[in-house]
Amino acid sequence: MEEYVEGDEVGRYEGRKGNLRGEGFGEEKLKVNGMKQCEYDKWVRKRKKEGGKLRKKRYE
Repeated sequence: MEEYVEGDEVGRYEGRKGNLRGEGFGEEKLKVNGMKQCEYDKWVRKRKKEGGKLRKKRYE
């Protein structure tokens, strides 16, 4: 599943997932770090350089 968030300001935001159906989905929360494109690109490069696979223990 993919989620898309669009914002106009740099900052930290909290919200709720609204496009999912079923019991409990309306209560799921999300956190978003809004940043400038250059900061995001730097973040992506760092994550790619670190490598490794996403494992359940690390994800939780």
